[in-house]
Amino acid sequence: MTATLRYVRRELRAELLRAGAGLALCALPAAFADIGTIGLCVLAVPAAMFAAFGLRTWRNRSVAVAFDGEGIALGGRGAARMD
Repeated sequence: MTATLRYVRRELRAELLRAGAGLALCALPAAFADIGTIGLCVLAVPAAMFAAFGLRTWRNRSVAVAFDGEGIALGGRGAARMD
């Protein structure tokens, strides 16, 4: 018997929307408002974190883990198998 596990697409979409909203709320004021150097630094850090979160979530959409009688296989990016 083989069982394959994947991330739920609806949950991935929700995570991508959260990352995009957070990035927009941090990056747009930093880009268009005159907030000074300190304000730019305060907004740039969470903007970078939201961008990294969005990229990681985008990468996870192709991950599939399969369990069978012979071992565990990781599909998608960085595919591997453990017997």
